[in-house]
Amino acid sequence: MPLFFKPIVWFFLSRIDNTGAWFDILVESLSREHRSTFGKGSLSWLFRKIYRQNLLACILLNTGKPCCPLFSNPRLPAVDVRKITSLTLLLSFVILVLTSVVLYVVPEGRMAYWSDWRWLGLNKTQWGDIHINSGFLFLAAGIVHLGYNWKSMIAYLKNRTREVRIFTPAFTVALVVNLVVLGGTLLHLPPFSSILEFGHSFKEAAAVKYGEPPYGHAELSSLALFAKRTGLELASIKAGLNKAGIRFTSEDQTILTIAQANHITPKAVYDALQIGAASKGDSKTSSLPNQPFPGMGRMPLKEICTQYGLNPQQIVSALAVKGITADPEKSLKEIAGEHRTDPHNLFALIHEAVTPK
Repeated sequence: MPLFFKPIVWFFLSRIDNTGAWFDILVESLSREHRSTFGKGSLSWLFRKIYRQNLLACILLNTGKPCCPLFSNPRLPAVDVRKITSLTLLLSFVILVLTSVVLYVVPEGRMAYWSDWRWLGLNKTQWGDIHINSGFLFLAAGIVHLGYNWKSMIAYLKNRTREVRIFTPAFTVALVVNLVVLGGTLLHLPPFSSILEFGHSFKEAAAVKYGEPPYGHAELSSLALFAKRTGLELASIKAGLNKAGIRFTSEDQTILTIAQANHITPKAVYDALQIGAASKGDSKTSSLPNQPFPGMGRMPLKEICTQYGLNPQQIVSALAVKGITADPEKSLKEIAGEHRTDPHNLFALIHEAVTPK
């Protein structure tokens, strides 16, 4: 009976004010058997353990009242939710800063997946996932932190007469700063445009270092589909892979699957199959694609002509007829910028020049 009754005693003790009145109430409610079992000494011991020494874990929000000891550790200190919230907010902010810097300099998606880009063992998708979930954690901790500091926030909105006014001088300055950043970013005004261009410079450098895929998400294409979309012969692709010692089981395997099985990047697979295609005289595609693939605007006109077997002088002459002076050493983006047009329009003119009528 004492073992059964002891948790009930603890339960009631945790819900009665810390005034000592619980002692008289509990003693009067106990039967003689229970009085003899526990006695005043035992109850005084419980009183000291719970209220005077405060050794039970206080897991309710700043109430100072202990919970049932069956579900708490008497040696744990009281939980300070305010401190936990502030530290969570700080740590999630640090993680957000780190992931923001990584995503700022990471190569664009097609190049990151094509080259299997990683940093600290994590790829672009994993860094993005961490950034998103850390952002939600930061948001949740921020809401709780706002609740704890609501009075302070209201005080910031009060004027000298202690009346709440939304458009106080401090609030107006904060609003203007945010609007300036928002407007400057959308209108591409310096210094905000410089920050964006600096980030693009990292991505352009990555394009030079890692190379562009033949088309977006080419690593997800099977060998058969890859051969069809690039104009290469499937037999020459297989020959190139076998020559490079790259293992594959069938033409239905994707470039990414083959790369992972051989512990190399999709770009390395592409380089190997290109060697096989070149050995059979099939290094050029059958025709210029109908639509520009991602990253083509950064490619020099000369390189595009080489990749698709076009005559550079013929392309330059055709563009000159349209009033566009093109330097084969410059990229489509640079040529289009000099003539205030779009790289897609320039590609359409090139496609028109090489397509039989």
